[in-house]
Formats: sequence, C-alpha cells, structure tokens
Amino acid sequence: MGIQIVNKLNFIPHKFFLGLFCTLILSFISLQVLAINRVQVKISELQIQNWQLHNISMGLSNINETDAQIQLKIQHLQLPTPFNKLEFFEISCKKFVWQPQIIECLHAQAYIKTSPFQLPKLKFSFHIEANNSYFNLHDVTMFAGKINLQATLKQQEWQIKLNGQQIKAKELNKFLQPQVEITQGKVNFQTTIVGDFKHVHRLNAQLSSPNLSLQTATGNQAGENLAFKMELTSVNKDNFWLWNFTKTLTQGGVYIAPIFIQADKALDFTAKGAFYPTSNKLEVDTAIYTHPDVGKLKAYGNLTLQPFQVDTAQINGQISNLKNTIEIYLAPFTETTALEGLNVTGKLEGGLQVTANKLTEINLIAQSLTASDANKKLDLQQGHINFNWSTRANYRKKSYFNWQKLQIAKIPIAANQISILFKQSKLRLLKPLQIALLDGVINIQQFNWQSMPQRPPKLNFSGTIEHVSLAKLAQTLGWKPLTGSISGAIPEVQFEQDLLQLKGGLQVKVFGGEIMINKLAVSGLSTDFSQFYSDIQVDKLDLDLLSQRFEFGGIKGNVSGYIHDLYLENWKPTSFKAWFGTPDGDDSEHEISQTAVENLATIGGGGAVDKVSRLFLNLFDSFGYKKIGLGCHLKNGVCQLMGVKNIGSSGYFIVQGGGLPQINVMGYNPAIDWAVLWQRLGRITHTGDIIVE
Repeated sequence: MGIQIVNKLNFIPHKFFLGLFCTLILSFISLQVLAINRVQVKISELQIQNWQLHNISMGLSNINETDAQIQLKIQHLQLPTPFNKLEFFEISCKKFVWQPQIIECLHAQAYIKTSPFQLPKLKFSFHIEANNSYFNLHDVTMFAGKINLQATLKQQEWQIKLNGQQIKAKELNKFLQPQVEITQGKVNFQTTIVGDFKHVHRLNAQLSSPNLSLQTATGNQAGENLAFKMELTSVNKDNFWLWNFTKTLTQGGVYIAPIFIQADKALDFTAKGAFYPTSNKLEVDTAIYTHPDVGKLKAYGNLTLQPFQVDTAQINGQISNLKNTIEIYLAPFTETTALEGLNVTGKLEGGLQVTANKLTEINLIAQSLTASDANKKLDLQQGHINFNWSTRANYRKKSYFNWQKLQIAKIPIAANQISILFKQSKLRLLKPLQIALLDGVINIQQFNWQSMPQRPPKLNFSGTIEHVSLAKLAQTLGWKPLTGSISGAIPEVQFEQDLLQLKGGLQVKVFGGEIMINKLAVSGLSTDFSQFYSDIQVDKLDLDLLSQRFEFGGIKGNVSGYIHDLYLENWKPTSFKAWFGTPDGDDSEHEISQTAVENLATIGGGGAVDKVSRLFLNLFDSFGYKKIGLGCHLKNGVCQLMGVKNIGSSGYFIVQGGGLPQINVMGYNPAIDWAVLWQRLGRITHTGDIIVE
C-alpha cells in the first residue's frame, strides 16, 4: 500500500523543508498504524525567489522494514549565477532509521551533475528530529581537493561548516577571471556560519596556502609563491556586526604597483571593529601592520563604504629602519626624479589624522638622520627633524630641523637649527636664522610662504649676506681661483600671483666692487612663458679679478656701468641699454694683454686694430690704455654698439690707447645681430665649466 502527493509551490525555503519533514514524520506515525510500506511525494515546480526547482520526487520504501530507504530526486535546478544550473540531484539511503520522532539516513550516496562542475557520487548522511537535525557531505572531490560540508539544526539555531583541503587554486579561475588569474598553488579553507531562520549570528572564515601565485588582469597587482594564513570572525549584535581580521604572510613576494614587498620574515596585519549595515559604516577600533626590520603602523577610525570616504582616521607609525622603508615603499615613486638614489638612514615615529578624506594633521619625529645622494650633492649627518602641521587656524606647535653636518652641492653649512611654524597652507620662520657659510654669514630675517588654491604660492623674504668668501666658493665648486667676497642686503622679496618682486635694491660686493640690482621682477615662473625685468648698476669692478675668472685675457683697471631696462622672455634678452667702461677719474693701473686686445677686436669686427697699433701687437705682451668701454642698445634683435669715443661716422674706440707702447681697438660695425654678438662673447669668454648658448 502507498501514498502519493503532487503539488506546485512558491514558498520560503526553510519553512517548506521544515514543513515537509514534519509532514513526513506525522505521515510515518500514521502509516505504521495503517501498515503502509511506501510513501512518495512529487512536486512539479518549486519557485524560491530566483531559484527554480522542477520535477521533485521524494519517497520512502520499506518503511516497516529494517532496511528502510529514502530517495530524493530533482531533475532540474536553476540557480542564479555563478552557480548556473544543477542538472540532476539524487540521494539514496542504504541505511535508513525510522522511529516515531527520528529520521536518520546513514551511509547514503548523493549524485550531483552540475555546470560547470562534474561531481562524483558523494558520501552523504542526515539525521532529522524535532529539535536536533544534521546534514553531512563527506570528502567531496572538487577542484582537485577534498571538501566537507556539515549542517546542523538545534531548536531554532542552524550551523553550517564548510571545509576544503588541498584545493587546486587554478580551478577557481572560472569564477575569478577576467579580473584575477591564479597561476599556481593550493589553498585550504574552513568556514563556519551560525544563525536562525531570521538572521545570521556568527561567521568565521579561514583561508591559507603554502604556495599561491596570482595576478590581476591589468598586472598592477600580483603575488608570487605566497605562503599565508588569514582569518575573519564576525558576530551579529542585532543592528551591527563585530568583526576581527588577521593575516600573516610568511613567504613570497607581493607587487602593488609600483611597490614590491618580499616576505623574508613574517608580515602581520590585524584589525578589529564594527560594521553597521543600515548606515553602511565601518568602524575600525584598531588596525596594526608589522613589517620586520622596517617598522609598524597602527590605525583606528571610521569609514563610509558607499560612496567610499574616510570619515575620521588616526594613523601612527614607528619606523625602525628608514633605509629599508625608503627602498621598499618610497624609492619606486622617486625613479627618474631628483630624489632617485637618495640614501637615508635613521628612525622615524609619529602620526597623521584624516577627516572627510582630507589630511588634517601631521606629527613626525626623525632621529639620527644621515642622508646622501648618488651625485654627492647632499651630505647630512646627525640630523633631527620634528615636523608638525595642522589645518587648524589656532595651531601653535612648532617644527624644527637641526644638524651636526650638512653639505649641499658640495658647500658645507655649519651646524644649526631652524624653527618653523606650519599650519594650514602657511609656513613661517619663527626666529631669525644665522647660517655660517664659507667664512661668511647668511642672515634670514623673515621667511613666509603661503600656498594659494588654484594660484601660485605667496612668498615674503628678507635677509643679508656678509663676506661669503669667493675663494672658498671657487675651491669648493672646483672653479678657477677667485678673490674677494659676496656681501649684500635683501630688504624684501615678495612672490604673489606668480610675480616675484624685489622691494628696494640688492647690493652685492664682488670682484672688488659693487653690483646694485634694482626693480627686479619676475613673472610667469609657473608657466611656459616667463618674463624678467631689472635695472643693474655696476660700480668699480676690478677687471683683473674679473678677467682671471674667464679665458678672455688679462686686463687691469676698474670698470663701472649699468644695464637699464633689462627685459628677458623665457630667460632670453629682448631689450636693454648697457654700458661698461672706465669710470671718470679712475687712478688704477690700466693695462691690457695681447690676448684681451685680440678678443675685443673680434667683438668690433675684422680689422678693428688700427695700422699703428697693429705694428706693436705682436711685439709686446701687454699695453697701456687710457680708457676702455663698450655699450649696447638691444632692440628688435639688433644691438647698436658704442665705445668710449666716436671716430667720425666710421666707427668708435673700444680701447683708447695711452702711454707707450700705445694701442687702439676700434669697432666699425655700429649695428650687429644680437645672436651673432652673443656667439662671439661665448667663444672668447669660455671657461671650461660654463656653457654659453
């Protein structure tokens, strides 16, 4: 005798199966009384949201016998992607236990034909009673490894455990591509989920591998031969989740463009916090990243996940080895820049704050710093930096930088300390700075810098230079020997709206005389078109000192002059009025060498030495002169030349002879193309370390 039930249902899954099992249990109790030996239930179609089951058949046979059996068949099961379709599902029990309150299927087999998987017969068992049920799949061969599934139901709480061992990771590419491709390795995983029919209560997931290799489709991220363990635990607290995450990498290399990290020692990352699904907020109570022989980072804060935003965050770090930190995390970003090849050692600690995706405060302390570069332009020893910055308008915490030894561009700078206030987009020198340099002193009285949004920065500066030795400067930079010193006053420099202006005048004492720079202004420094304007006054430069610096030939005497209305575009002269010559009443020795005469004659054009002077030119090494001078008025690319005295309409004297033997140098070309004149000056003033274009 048997019973058959046929139905078509749309329902909530867990309620259906509970109802079905309860129906069977009640039926078995009744059927034993009625001596019915077989029951079969058929459902033609079952709709569960976007899941569809077709032609479901579940039956019991030999109910009143010791070898009772149960069969469950599903001919067609359609699931959402990525699972596609379960084409066939069948369960058969070889040992079936039936009691009034218990159904138990032991040593069962299940067969699943899937796409894209082809699974063999599975070891299967289940136990059903009112308040304690379980379902197990044992040693499922899948992805070239073994998978075990255990599901239990006690009272109203269910638990699912899914474990995988020695899973061939490449088999997972069908789910990951085209975003990620796994090239080698095996993985182990263990997942436990606990909940009731309304909510998930707890989640624990563990994943590990001894040798995983993978990369993204873009190639910007990759891992090679990775040995790692990671675990996520989460507990549901009604309206939020408490979570804890740990990961340890013990082997392999990680590439996150452009950074490459090699795990020579274990790299650890741990984090814990809370997640609020209704507001899409992630709270990080603590997150710690440890890189041995490099340092440790700690962070906490709050994030919004969609759209992503760092609401608040505090990140603190302790860097025990700056050299390793820079080589691993900074050097890839500085390739082909001025910082490439920078070698820094020392220790660093500090922190930074972020609010609404914006950096709002930085506090860093660097100790025992040494720094050098591949070009040997920088040498720092025993440096110490305390850097503090904030967006707060009332911020008052100062920053300072001190050193025992500092050398920039081979120029040594004596031990000193700089005190600065950084806040918002401003930088201000807190007290005047006096720097001993090359037997002299540079005094910086004022230095203020302000970054401007969508505009060039604003700068105010003033200071003095006192007796900086030209001899020491030449020796340090490998120039030909010089004498004298540089002294000058910089009353005020302003840089605002891309315009650099020198307020007042800049006085520089050099080559035994003085140079006064007035009305200096530069604009367009941040553009492709820069403009420069200035007036320059020269007073009694020593020609002997000046000519020694250039391969021009020796000249003794003084020279004064000016460059008025000097205007440059992209650092090339377009107009000016210039004159340099022997000052009136000059009582210094006037002497000019044969080489200098020939070079000046080159400027004046062929045949610039008169016939009388030419007779003496090859007979003497040097000559006396009365006056020397040359001027130029540049306009429209043409330079109108002038000398110390006109020779009617035919020319002008560049050198007017005096004494015996007497020699005159004349110019016969009153107008000359500026580019041609510049080339001539470049040839005759070449020093070996200056390039004239």
